[in-house]
Amino acid sequence: MAQAVTASRNERLLVVEDDEFSQQLIELYLRKAGFTELTVANDGRQALDLAKANSFDLILLDLNLPRIGGTEVVRRLKKEGLLANTPVVVISAITNMEDTIQCIEMGATDYLAKPFNVMQLQQRVDACLERRRLRQEAAVARESQALDRRTARALRTALARQGFPPSGPGFPVDAAVLAEPGAGGAEPGLGGDFHDVLTAPGGGTCFLVGTVSGLAGGGSGVAAVLTAARVRALARAAVEKGADPAAVIASVGRELDGGFPVGLFVGLFPPGGGALRHANAGMPAPVVLSGVLGVLPLAGRRGPPLGGEGAEEGASGGELSLQPGDGLVVYTRGLADATDAAGATFGEQRLRGVLESLLSAAPEVVAASLREDAAAFTGAGAPKDDVTIVALRLRG
Repeated sequence: MAQAVTASRNERLLVVEDDEFSQQLIELYLRKAGFTELTVANDGRQALDLAKANSFDLILLDLNLPRIGGTEVVRRLKKEGLLANTPVVVISAITNMEDTIQCIEMGATDYLAKPFNVMQLQQRVDACLERRRLRQEAAVARESQALDRRTARALRTALARQGFPPSGPGFPVDAAVLAEPGAGGAEPGLGGDFHDVLTAPGGGTCFLVGTVSGLAGGGSGVAAVLTAARVRALARAAVEKGADPAAVIASVGRELDGGFPVGLFVGLFPPGGGALRHANAGMPAPVVLSGVLGVLPLAGRRGPPLGGEGAEEGASGGELSLQPGDGLVVYTRGLADATDAAGATFGEQRLRGVLESLLSAAPEVVAASLREDAAAFTGAGAPKDDVTIVALRLRG
């Protein structure tokens, strides 16, 4: 019956053993296990020189060594920072457990008591190499995530930088935007809020406010930021084709292929003024600041979020006739969902209460006051989730 061929392994091992018979025995065991990259040191001084000059995946270290003892070797390896990435298995007689414990406390990974057999040696070596592999994979994953976060932060900053045009014939309102990234979650500052403003074909100004939502606690991370950028690009393309707000949202919804649910509000001021045309898919109801009626939610049914359950229903379109001096506040869920230490939310009712005292305030004052009141309520600086506030006021 043919013997199974042991697969070759390319991990680099350093064997530190002064006894020639033990040295040969360890080499024999390891080569039978498939290890081909073996380096041997006969004393502690040579072991240190080799460890400093080369990169090893594992060191097998006998404690009873000439010139420099094994315990001192471990101490110096630790001082040089070499134990962080290179596991060390100390080999010691059962009667020398005090030195073994000392080495483990200094950072050695494992120990092997003499006399040992081939199975014990292979189990220790395999276990240490597997732990090292997992640590390296975790480090690579962390570095990859850090790179993704840096990229996403730059994209998030670009999404939040968009401002509103000065008031004029195509945009007959004063406007202010406050876009603040959240500070909570595993990836602070990487939420999915976005906004945009652009000139519609034939004149007029279209603006949009949206958020990418996770299944719990809001959307965050690189995927949410990239989704936000994609939705904004899709909405821009639909506006440039001449679509009205409801058609813009429907067009974006057709292009989304699952993933995060997306809330989107689109508003359009026609050229020369007139009623604001709007559509809402899954966003909180904007708030109207009326000099006659006071503070009230924008009328009209809200459609479901895009990409979520029921998204095929589409957005509800409508029109809003603003009188000179009237205002509109569009905001993302992160504002109303801001929580205090007891878990209570800022809420839409409290938000409208704040706006009662801001009926005639300038848009930048409205946005800043809402954010300040939410921060005072939560007792924290930055909210957990992204907060975007767009405040508009029709010029007289």
